[in-house]
Amino acid sequence: MESLLLSSPASSSSSLSISPISSPTKHALILPKSQNLSFSSPNSIARLALLTCAAQQMNNSPPPSTAAAKEVKLWGGRFEESVTDAVEKFTESISFDKALYKQDIMGSKAHASMLAKQGLMSDSDRDTILKGLEEIERQIEAGEFLWRTDREDVHMNIEAALTDLVGEPAKKLHTARSRNDQVATDFRLWCRDAIDSIISRIRNLQTALVKLALQNEGLIVPGYTHLQRAQPVLLQHLLLAYVEQLERDAGRLLDCRARLNFCPLGACALAGTGLPIDRFMTSDSLGFAAPMRNRY
Repeated sequence: MESLLLSSPASSSSSLSISPISSPTKHALILPKSQNLSFSSPNSIARLALLTCAAQQMNNSPPPSTAAAKEVKLWGGRFEESVTDAVEKFTESISFDKALYKQDIMGSKAHASMLAKQGLMSDSDRDTILKGLEEIERQIEAGEFLWRTDREDVHMNIEAALTDLVGEPAKKLHTARSRNDQVATDFRLWCRDAIDSIISRIRNLQTALVKLALQNEGLIVPGYTHLQRAQPVLLQHLLLAYVEQLERDAGRLLDCRARLNFCPLGACALAGTGLPIDRFMTSDSLGFAAPMRNRY
């Protein structure tokens, strides 16, 4: 189609005509060649202003992208373009938060079971989701799971993989759950598991120190202060001092465990949901002491 450009005719200084142009990089407004615009008419001047603005907007619009469309972000529904690769690399967290995969799957299993029990999901969909999550966990532990940076974090990687694996039932898993309470639950589960693992190692070390003390009953060694030998002490006394220090460390960790051992699930995005969920069921199934008393 022939493009047209507004120009001043040589024969008249009081009117404008439309004449053709050819440019591969510019857009121009297409109008009949015979149309003239005269400065003697206010209506013509107004029409000219509108035409000029329209042409300018067309010229400023970016060319259509030929790149392959990326997967739509969970938060990107209002955006017309996908994020750049540089932004994806800067904002991704999958490189480190994939360590939460086991806790994320545990939370999703408990949530799916609760939804089915409350009639918010069919038993068939629950079973399909549970089997899909078990398969994803197997793939991760076997090193077969493909972690995708464009899916940003562990939660979206697992959720999208579940959707790819089982289809429509996976889309029901987020009923009465937000990314907010999901992430908070994952963190608490991971910290609790980490504390339990550290406590177990502390107990093993304490046991080894006590055994070593018993094997060296009566042995005298120099005691040091300021890097200088200060007085003779029993090796048993020295070793049992480390046992006591480790006990204080264990006490601090156990206090932290008791403080974080409350389940955030059910808080959803901020202050709960109107759906008839059972917060005590999910809390119990995940081994928490109780749901958090205030969901805000």
